[in-house]
Order: sequence, then structure tokens, then C-alpha cells
Amino acid sequence: MQNFDPVAPDPVGELTLAAGTRDDLPALRAWLASLPAGAYGQVLIESDEPVGSLPTPELVSVNRVPLGLEPGEGLSRAVRAWCDEWLWVDSDVDRSVQLWMGAEEQPVMRECWGRIDRRISRRHYAAGATQAMSQHA
Repeated sequence: MQNFDPVAPDPVGELTLAAGTRDDLPALRAWLASLPAGAYGQVLIESDEPVGSLPTPELVSVNRVPLGLEPGEGLSRAVRAWCDEWLWVDSDVDRSVQLWMGAEEQPVMRECWGRIDRRISRRHYAAGATQAMSQHA
């Protein structure tokens, strides 16, 4: 068993989060095809129907998020939960993050992405700990 070393480099490396709706799939497919083979993360698609296969690296999973009461509600919750698990808890870990921001036509998602952008800028850039790249759909 390997001991945990809090000073060791992050074994995950670059994190990837992409989130959108079925309408975003053509642009999202092109972006996913450009990811490096070692990317690690999740793709979240808000849809009541299966989304089919997407060209992801081996360590990037695709999950369908059921529609909420209003468009973007379930997706927003899923994105915030992912960020809570991977970004905010380990804020002192040197980590690169790539975000693909879809569903921006939905007010709840525009607000969600705006909060995440501001928080990453404030928390990570100020500390010099994380390099974040975001791409809007």
C-alpha cells in the first residue's frame, strides 16, 4: 500500500469538465476529439433521451443528466457537484482544468458558468495554483 504524500504532484493532472444539452453535441464532439489522451474528467449532457457515443479519452466518462423542472436546473446541480468534488476541496493542489461550457442559452446555466469562472479566477489564479482553460460552446 502506498502512503499518501500531501506534497506530491497531483496524480490526476489535467481535469476536464464539459457540460451541455443535446443541442450542443455537434460542437462538443469536435472539442472532445481534440482532448489529450491523458485527460481525466466528465461530460454531462442534459437530456431525457440517450445521447449516443462521444469521442472521449479513456478516462473521460459521459453521463446523461435528466431534465429538471426548468431547463438547466439538473445540469447546473451536476456541474456544481463536480466542481465541489474536484476543484474546491483540493484548492491547494496544482491542477490544470479544461472546461467546455454549453447550455448557455439557459439562464440557470449562464449563472452557473459565471459563478464558476469567477470562483476559479478568484481562488486559483490569485493563488497561482491552477491554470484553467474554458471554452464556450
